[in-house]
Amino acid sequence: MRFFKSLPKEVEESAMVDGCSRVGAIWRMVLPPVALVRGDVYCWGLLMAACLITRIPIAVLYTFFLDRFIAGFTVGAIK
Repeated sequence: MRFFKSLPKEVEESAMVDGCSRVGAIWRMVLPPVALVRGDVYCWGLLMAACLITRIPIAVLYTFFLDRFIAGFTVGAIK
């Protein structure tokens, strides 16, 4: 309950200005931090899962474009 009281009302109001209903504002703006933080304790498993999910596409793209990436750095060094 302390988490909900600590949120500024402007977060809900700005979501409602953008077209969300009150329930939609709570669902989209307030509930996502609650899933990762319970009280003053961070849910490290959920946080690390979110980090892993966001890093996988970056790692795949980096692997595919590694040769072009290195060629871009070395193109100015060769005469």
